[in-house]
Amino acid sequence: MQRAALGALIVLALVAGPASAQTDTYAAFSVGFPLLGNVHVGFEDVLAPGVDLRLTLGGALVSIVDSVYYGLFGVDVLYRINHDDPDVLVMPYVGAGPGVGFAGIAGSSGFVFNGSGVVGVLLRVQDANAFIEARMNVLVAGGDLLPWPNIGVGLAFRL
Repeated sequence: MQRAALGALIVLALVAGPASAQTDTYAAFSVGFPLLGNVHVGFEDVLAPGVDLRLTLGGALVSIVDSVYYGLFGVDVLYRINHDDPDVLVMPYVGAGPGVGFAGIAGSSGFVFNGSGVVGVLLRVQDANAFIEARMNVLVAGGDLLPWPNIGVGLAFRL
């Protein structure tokens, strides 16, 4: 599990280096319910004006009844709806993307594929931006589909 996390961080650093030279880059972290933490690196206007690419490394660890853990490396394409207004303080966005990771529930663990959709609102502040988003993940593991809804809040900082 530690090797997978280290590998994902190395990939994140390799992708973030070249892309940050071409666009505005931001780093963010978010926490959500149910008990999910994420670290994000985003690149604004990569594909078109208002279309961002965001890399996410996330995970969860729950030990209420059974030990449950989840780790994911994902890529989202986000569209900032009112991106052409530089003075706007509230900016809604939508997006989707794939991911890969691992999950374990009650002693059973394995590799997972993930597809997700996201709807969010960014609140612009001076040096940091706050955001809230709703995400629907669908995990595919061992032929089973597992929906994983998430509501998260976070902060983003320009790099």
